[in-house]
Amino acid sequence: MSETESEPSARDAPSESKDHRRWLYVMAGAVVLVGIVVLGGSLPAPAGFPAFTTWPPTLAPAGATLMVGGLAGVVALAASVSWRKQRARDEVVEQRRRENDRAYETWKTQASHYDPLAVSVIQQFVGSIDLQAMAADRGRAVLWGSAAVVRALEQWDVAAISAREKQAERGHGDLDDLKKGELWTALAHLIRTMRGELPGDLREVLPNRTVLRAVFGDFRYLDDHDLLPSTVLDAVDE
Repeated sequence: MSETESEPSARDAPSESKDHRRWLYVMAGAVVLVGIVVLGGSLPAPAGFPAFTTWPPTLAPAGATLMVGGLAGVVALAASVSWRKQRARDEVVEQRRRENDRAYETWKTQASHYDPLAVSVIQQFVGSIDLQAMAADRGRAVLWGSAAVVRALEQWDVAAISAREKQAERGHGDLDDLKKGELWTALAHLIRTMRGELPGDLREVLPNRTVLRAVFGDFRYLDDHDLLPSTVLDAVDE
């Protein structure tokens, strides 16, 4: 059977269950009603009142039994419905708990790989690069990282390669302001993306400028003294 053919039966199952319970209630109610009629019809009429039936009093126990049995059926059915609803609620709570546990375990794994990745990326600005360690950090991030982090890592890599090529063309000196802005912005975006997957209050999204001020002392100095070129500000504040 195809998936399309199986969908209607899955959707109809709750409705069929409700219809089944409704008929059980009707049947139990009918038994109670029959029991009341039989019990009332078999009891002797009060003095001075005409008898409505000619049923013998021996039917009274049967009527009482039907009435009590029907009432017991209604109570049992209501208890069963209540139990099923409670079990369904408990299952939903348990499913959510398992999903939260899985999400937390996934985040812990991701965080353990984001940490060294962020460190290795920042180290590229201040010292020699351990290419083997950086490759390992990137490999784990690509395997375990979210799609957003993988895309941010690619953007950073493109900006870093472009900056190195530009610096090689110049042959000496620092990068021009535009390339600095692109490189800083790509780094800030990568860190912000990884922070966006932290739990609770740690997930707060920080502006690019806040991230860069925390990472680079020279950026903070230039920012405090309004010395950042407009090209850098335009790139960072995007």
